[in-house]
Amino acid sequence: MRFIIGLVGSGKTTLYRQLNENKTMNAVEIELPQSCINDELLKSKLFELYYHNDNIDCIIAHPYYLPKDFWQRVSDEDTIIYLDIPLDERLERIKKRSKEIETNPDTLFSTKFIKQEEECLRKFKGGKQNAIL
Repeated sequence: MRFIIGLVGSGKTTLYRQLNENKTMNAVEIELPQSCINDELLKSKLFELYYHNDNIDCIIAHPYYLPKDFWQRVSDEDTIIYLDIPLDERLERIKKRSKEIETNPDTLFSTKFIKQEEECLRKFKGGKQNAIL
């Protein structure tokens, strides 16, 4: 399985569409409401459904939408790819998107949330299991 991990504004959804439209990979993107960030049962069940499905070979997700025990569940044969987009570039993408849908960027994602995401990804990359927003 290939895992692509990214934050808000890193291009996850664009990549998801490209992979599927070009039939490069059979990808799924895990997106959940903010209210489910700490719902470990839901994250675990979704992970199991996608990870063990023969029709899916790529999972795209925010690190905080993966189960706490992610690193214990994946194997050495799996590939982890990070969409490491600098914060400034991500913020510009968020501003551009908010203009397209005629809303305030802070309405979409608060600055506090964006900073918490950065810390979550740092912990996730370190293999720590406490990468929760």
